[in-house]
Amino acid sequence: MVTLKKPEFILLDIKSPYANLSRNGINAVVRKQYELLPHYRPARWDRVEPIKHHFDIANIEQIWPEGVLDTVFWKKTGKNRAEGSWWERVESLNGHHANLKVYVYDTKHQQELLDTIKELGVYMETDYAFLDAYTHQYKPVLLRNSGNIYGSLTVTTHILRHWLPDMTWATVFGPAYIRLFGKDNLLSAPACHVEDLGPEHVFIQLTASLDDLFEKFDEVMEAREAVKQHLGYDCFFQAGKAYNWMQEPEQAGKVFRTPEFYMHDDYVRPKTFIENPETGELFELIPGEPLPSWFFDESSRPAVSYDNASWHYGSEFFPEFLPPEQGAVHIGMFVAWCINNGWLAKKSSKAIEAVKARKMTGTEFVMKQQGEKFFSSVLQDEIQPFVSDYYNTGSTEFARTQGSYFDDLEKLLDDMEQITGKMPVEILQKTGDAYKLTACYLVRDSWENYELIEAVISQRYSEWQAFPDKSK
Repeated sequence: MVTLKKPEFILLDIKSPYANLSRNGINAVVRKQYELLPHYRPARWDRVEPIKHHFDIANIEQIWPEGVLDTVFWKKTGKNRAEGSWWERVESLNGHHANLKVYVYDTKHQQELLDTIKELGVYMETDYAFLDAYTHQYKPVLLRNSGNIYGSLTVTTHILRHWLPDMTWATVFGPAYIRLFGKDNLLSAPACHVEDLGPEHVFIQLTASLDDLFEKFDEVMEAREAVKQHLGYDCFFQAGKAYNWMQEPEQAGKVFRTPEFYMHDDYVRPKTFIENPETGELFELIPGEPLPSWFFDESSRPAVSYDNASWHYGSEFFPEFLPPEQGAVHIGMFVAWCINNGWLAKKSSKAIEAVKARKMTGTEFVMKQQGEKFFSSVLQDEIQPFVSDYYNTGSTEFARTQGSYFDDLEKLLDDMEQITGKMPVEILQKTGDAYKLTACYLVRDSWENYELIEAVISQRYSEWQAFPDKSK
């Protein structure tokens, strides 16, 4: 068994042509997932962070009272940590599949994951489902694959209309790929295990164990290549032939051999709800209709997610040689300013006092005390408009005219002590406008560096107080 290190993860991704994930509906799919994955069962669910509702399999109809899927996230902490989501189908760019995703962080229960991809894959009539791992060794491969703009295991229907990014460790090929490759061709693939799952589905597993993704990387890469060669390289991403699919969507099916996806005509636009944090009451958002009065009460407004370390250490721009904590340094410095100026909603705790005494850095506070996240709910109401205006990359009037937090941080980079390490050339070539954010990841988490940005944030706050077009 392998226990993963951040930002590594194992992803199970099943794509369904049904808007509600199967002909039997979302609740039936969730119950089947719950049954197949006893060690990775949801404990909490929500539509936005923070994920706080208790998950009760006996009452899942309360999550989707109309039986129409809208996107919901779930988590399980502690032993056998896991998280995931049920993604609604969106009718844009010709539509994409509804998605069931499960992220796990160890290889202990491989058989559960394999049973799930096969049984749920057939049950959901998937066109494409996969089980694979985002590892330290595989990350550079994903980065070099410029077709995968996310630099991760994320594979959307839009990408699949242009190419398959790679041959995944375990894959269920459904009707679209049966038509493309031919069932006999799929069943004769040179892999560790190939299984006929019925008239329209074939399962291919490259090697014997998920552990191989971490311990036998070269063997897995050879297995990927063998199956790609068998099925035809003209279906898989190739750097010399690829293009920017977002800018050239009309190239779909012209450069690479790709399938046609047929979505079932069962799409109903899901209702959108916001929750009153005080009462738990759900309010349906209807275009053109006024918002409830409590939404405009700052004390009741849902928490805003300003930043999240995982957005950074899991991105394609995060250098491979850095520890995950470096993705939170810029967050930690800002949070330390909030703590030192008395802006946290919670006035005192051992951790807060440790930051004030410089026995704990803001980065350590964010990673250990805030679940790697920076939410508006940790701040006093009075300071939240300033953070909304300043802590971004220029989308508010104040940030555009006076400068954003990231603009100010970029100007100080030459004066800040950096972590030793050479930036990989593929990252330097890919970053472009995002280079300033990538360079921030190299800033050493020190109080000396904090003092440089602390004075600038204080100056910006004074400017913001006199700014005529600030947020309310």
